[in-house]
Amino acid sequence: MRPNTSRTRIAAVMALTAAVLTAQGCVVAIGNRGGKDDAERIRLTSSERESATVIRDGGTLPDFAEVERARLAGLGPSTTVGEFTTAFPEAVFRGSRTVQGQDIVVYEVRDQRLYRFEGSSYGKFHDRPVFFRFVDGELESWRTGRESDGPKQWFNLEVGS
Repeated sequence: MRPNTSRTRIAAVMALTAAVLTAQGCVVAIGNRGGKDDAERIRLTSSERESATVIRDGGTLPDFAEVERARLAGLGPSTTVGEFTTAFPEAVFRGSRTVQGQDIVVYEVRDQRLYRFEGSSYGKFHDRPVFFRFVDGELESWRTGRESDGPKQWFNLEVGS
C-alpha cells in the first residue's frame, strides 16, 4: 500500500500546521523573502562572488560619483559632447530639444555594478541611470536617476577629492 502524498494533501497539512502555530501565538513565515532591503538581494554564483565588489557589514553601495571619480574629474563646464562620449563610450543619446533658443541634449550612462555582502553568498545588482545634460554643445550638469533626486534636481560638476 502506497501512502497518499499528493500535492493537495501536502499543502493542506502545511496550511493546518501554520494555522495551529498561529493560533498558539507563533509567527509563521512561509518563503524566504525578508524585508524591503532583503528583497533586492540575489544569490551569487561562485564566479560572481569572486568578481563582485565587497560591501562590509552595514555598509552602503558606493554612489556613481565615488565609483567614477576618475572619469568625472576629466569633465567640466566646457566639455563637448564629443569629449564626453570619448570619456563615457557607453553613453546613450536620450534626446534633444530647443528651449528659449538654447539647444539641450541629454545622454544617459547606466550605473550597473554587482556587489557582494562580506562573508555572504548574496549580493545586489545595482542598476541606475545617470543623466548628463548639454546646453549649446557644452556639458551643463549631471544627475543620478534616484527617485529622491526629483526630476528637476541637477548636481553641479564639482566632484570632491
